[in-house]
Amino acid sequence: FCVAPGFSSPDGFFTYLKNTFDILYTEGATYPKFMNVGLHCRLVGKPGRAAALKQFLDYVAQFDDVW
Repeated sequence: FCVAPGFSSPDGFFTYLKNTFDILYTEGATYPKFMNVGLHCRLVGKPGRAAALKQFLDYVAQFDDVW
């Protein structure tokens, strides 16, 4: 994740995704929101980075009204 916006660690990527989701989820209480995550297989396909994506998906899966 060393390309713009400059994620150099899996934790930074997870935190960014989680914070983005949390804001959109709050805003979505009044109007539906959409979150798009761009992934490049050469970057996210590495085990440590894939773990951050899995951590984010596990976090989002806790919300019953999110798909």
